[in-house]
Amino acid sequence: MLNKFRTETYFLRQAIVRVATTMLFFSLSRLLFFVVNKNILPSPSVSDFFYGFLFDLSAAMYVNVLLWLTYLLPLPLSIRASKTYVLGQKILFILFNFIAIGFEIGDTGYFRFANRRLVLSDFDLIRNTLDMFPKLFAEHWYLVVLGLSSVFFFNFLFKKTSLRPFPQKIHWFFQFAILILGLGIFLIAARGGLQHRPLTPISSAEYASDLRLMPLVSNTTLNLVHSSGQRFLTEKSYMPEAEAARIYPIFQRPNPKQPFNCTNVVIIAIESCGKEYSAFFNKKEADYQGFTPVLDSLAQHGLYSENSFANGLRSTQGIAAISTGLPSLMDDPFMFSPYQSNQLDGLGAHLRRKGYQTAFFHGAHRGSMDFNKFAPLIGFNEFYARESFPEKEGDYDGTWGIWDEQMFQFMLKKLNETPQPFYGMIFTLTSHHPHKVPDWFEKKYPDINPVHRATLYTDWALGQFMAEAQKQPWFRNTLFVISADHTGVHSEIEKYQTAVGRFEIPILFYKPNEITPSVKTQTCQQIDILPSILDFLNYDEPYLSFGRSIFTPPQYNYVFNWEGGVFQIQDNRHVLLFDGKHTVGFYDYKKDVFLKNNLVRHSLTEAVRLENVIKAVVQQHDKAMLHNGLVPRF
Repeated sequence: MLNKFRTETYFLRQAIVRVATTMLFFSLSRLLFFVVNKNILPSPSVSDFFYGFLFDLSAAMYVNVLLWLTYLLPLPLSIRASKTYVLGQKILFILFNFIAIGFEIGDTGYFRFANRRLVLSDFDLIRNTLDMFPKLFAEHWYLVVLGLSSVFFFNFLFKKTSLRPFPQKIHWFFQFAILILGLGIFLIAARGGLQHRPLTPISSAEYASDLRLMPLVSNTTLNLVHSSGQRFLTEKSYMPEAEAARIYPIFQRPNPKQPFNCTNVVIIAIESCGKEYSAFFNKKEADYQGFTPVLDSLAQHGLYSENSFANGLRSTQGIAAISTGLPSLMDDPFMFSPYQSNQLDGLGAHLRRKGYQTAFFHGAHRGSMDFNKFAPLIGFNEFYARESFPEKEGDYDGTWGIWDEQMFQFMLKKLNETPQPFYGMIFTLTSHHPHKVPDWFEKKYPDINPVHRATLYTDWALGQFMAEAQKQPWFRNTLFVISADHTGVHSEIEKYQTAVGRFEIPILFYKPNEITPSVKTQTCQQIDILPSILDFLNYDEPYLSFGRSIFTPPQYNYVFNWEGGVFQIQDNRHVLLFDGKHTVGFYDYKKDVFLKNNLVRHSLTEAVRLENVIKAVVQQHDKAMLHNGLVPRF
């Protein structure tokens, strides 16, 4: 029986041995990566190398996918045993693994220039800096030797790891079964396990003991694989770099007059909550009741702008903008882009430097939208998802995750257990499609549109949280910031269907007995939240932000968006549409609410100013993405 099993599984076992050989080389290349770059990396823990095996396994499966198939296909033994077929397998093994390990070893030397693992867009940059390669080769000649010699090692190991004896007879039924089994093994191994989402370079943020060790945990091959199907930025040169930084500086150097104050911070990001749903923000709409009475009440006791906007139309864009000060100016959200392995400091990272405990709360499954990977990257100590919640019957909504009311109360409990100062951020979910609410709430409001009813429920849950938070000793020492992630899908008021209106969301700042209730006329966008909080706390260290503090308004405030291949910039009166080369639209959206009168043909000073600003912003954004320049280096 054992011999029969060994015979039927021969080709699967041989495929596994080949992949294991590749994994060995990946692990050795990781060790080499650390040795060469140890002076610019923090000291790793054993876990960093241990979790690296997951990334090695994933990369090894991608590299050997064709070889894997040649061993699994239920072909006749006469073909599988032929010299031509075996030679083909040998070529696949040596060629693809030589290329992969070559990139791993080459990136070991290139890493100190990019501070991240290689992505495909880097090849455009490399072509423009070929003159530096002789010096690079001279400094790292041993890496070149190791890379070239790996072909001989793979040739040697192919022979040494060939299993014996070769089977003389196999059964088709078992071979088809093993094909299915082998494909299953491949899928699980390539995605790095059975978790909700497959491993990507940003996944290393979940496993690294120090975020600076993310490149050590991951590998170059995985970076290249996941960036192969993505859309890349190209470096812009609208103006000299110094001019772009003068027009719109993105690196902030705060110089507060008061010492840092350790106020707690709670950010509440509400799913799909456009301004349209608020009666308070739609006072001009006759007899409009709205669906956010709690939010409306808080707005009257806090600070808000009458011109507040989202930086995108997707949750991943909104959460990134709120928590990092980074706008969405490319096709893919940052966490799904080729640049996801870039270094990026979020509000959590800044506050941890000041001794804060930080936590992100989202009631969906742990892998939903990759927030579990993004959260540690931007400085959150803890990530609480559905799996973290002590679930009882009735807590799960049957679609997305934990009802908002229960998740709010769960966050309250965790904050009560957390030493001050703390920073907690919650992203709600009940007001997302399919807009399901608890049965008791649906029976209470049976005749309301499902979208409005879900919004009303989340607003009610917010009220329950605030009512309980007021009873806590930390309440008066806490800054609350409330924003939507983006607007909703259901629009009945026509002005919210325009290029301006579809980004309008509420953003408000509330701190009991400290923030004077007031309204600002300047524009406020999601990326203004991070600098506003740091300004309020008298933060005194350099940081990157494309936004501006609402508490110390500069001469001009703007809103930046990218949608449908067009950049959009607006101030508190005008909106300009820029296609990357030319201005294609310019409107006075205060007078021309429905954007019927395009002023682009008029040579207006305001249009020139806005075009120069968006050029400066896009140029600096793309350069920072391409060169891993999202953290200050001064």
